[in-house]
Amino acid sequence: MTIAGMFTSVGALLGGKGWNASGGKHNEHVALGARLAISRIDAYLSQHRSASCLGTSSNSYALFERGKKTIPAAALIKLQKAFGIDAAWVLLGTEMVGSPAERSALRTFVSDLDRYIGSRHVRIAPERREAIIARWYHARLKGREVDPHDVLCWLEILAS
Repeated sequence: MTIAGMFTSVGALLGGKGWNASGGKHNEHVALGARLAISRIDAYLSQHRSASCLGTSSNSYALFERGKKTIPAAALIKLQKAFGIDAAWVLLGTEMVGSPAERSALRTFVSDLDRYIGSRHVRIAPERREAIIARWYHARLKGREVDPHDVLCWLEILAS
C-alpha cells in the first residue's frame, strides 16, 4: 500500500478526535518525548518495561514521553543498550539530509499526513507531528520501509 493510500484507507482507526490547527509554542521537550514514545513503540516495549529498565516508576516515565520531564542522557543510553533504541535520534531528531528524491518523498509524506490529520480531525501538537515525520524520514534514510499501520499507531498514541 502506498503512503497516500494508507491515510485514506484506514481512517476509521482514529475517527472522532479534533484537529488543533493553531498548535502552540514549539517545545523541544514535547518533541523529544514524542520521539521517545515512538522509539519505545518501535521496540515493542510498554512504558512499564521501559521504566523498569531505568529504575523509575511508570508515572515518571510517562512524564518523559509527555515532555513534562526531561529524560537524562544516561537513561537514553541505558535504553539503547538494553533495547536498541536510537538515543541520538531521540535527542536530536533527523536533520534535512538525503537526495532530492528522498526530500520529494518526504514532502509527499508530509502532505499525505496533513491531509489525513485534517480529514479525520485529529488533534496533535505540532511537536508530536514533527516527531512522526522525523521518524518516518529517519527510517527511510536508513533504507527501512515504515509500515503504514505503525504511522497510524504513532498518531493514535501521540494525539492529544
